Amino acid sequence: MSTATDNQPILLDIDSAGIATLTLNRPQQFNTIDIASMHHLTTLLADIDSNPAVRAVILRGEGKTFSGGGDIRSMHEHLDELPRFIGEIVDQFHAAIIALRRLSVPVIASVHGSAAGGGFSLALACDLVVATQSARFVIAYPKLATSTDGGLSFFLTRRLGTARALDILLLRNEIGAAEAHTLGLINRLTEDDQLAEQTLAVAQQLVALPAQSVREIKRLVSGLGDAALHEQLAAERAAFMRCSKEPELAARLSAFLTKKK
Repeated sequence: MSTATDNQPILLDIDSAGIATLTLNRPQQFNTIDIASMHHLTTLLADIDSNPAVRAVILRGEGKTFSGGGDIRSMHEHLDELPRFIGEIVDQFHAAIIALRRLSVPVIASVHGSAAGGGFSLALACDLVVATQSARFVIAYPKLATSTDGGLSFFLTRRLGTARALDILLLRNEIGAAEAHTLGLINRLTEDDQLAEQTLAVAQQLVALPAQSVREIKRLVSGLGDAALHEQLAAERAAFMRCSKEPELAARLSAFLTKKK
């Protein structure tokens, strides 16, 4: 069944097996993260969590890419009140990340194209990641004179250690899917035309397991870092807000959009 219409920023479909598919549905904006879409995502995640029929969740992006990260154009439109506006975006984004992490059922990110900035965070916030061989994970933050959000500093440091996390965040513009797989950031690599099929196969594998067993194992594994994640999200917000007050951020937002024209 479907609970959304095609003009909504996030679509939700639940099949007869209990697999819920959440689709980031702003393809013309490369599924960038804004206040409205993250508010909608948080609401849908609450609906999923209260639905006992749902056994697994797939998070995917419509169009050419998974997610281009923060909506730079909307930030640029609010240059006269940038710290306040960015604070609202980060707050809503972090609410969505917390809702995603709190789901009792596993979530699979299905990544194609690029997962940039906050899109990278969103993918790593999921329990499992399936990605195409051509997928790219783009850092984006230092080029815009900001710090991380969405828990990216937490997820990378927890999985890779401080040295590798700093290397990726500060010295790399992007990493490809093959390297991300080798590092353990993604679970499955697929051919570009097999992403939907392979992601569904992972979801079906999860649904075939005893539901309570899956929920308890996820709770045990995820619970190890949840408190630390909440603290890190608060620290990321504070750091992002400090960056938002520096004139370099506004200048780089303008330069980025000029380059895109």
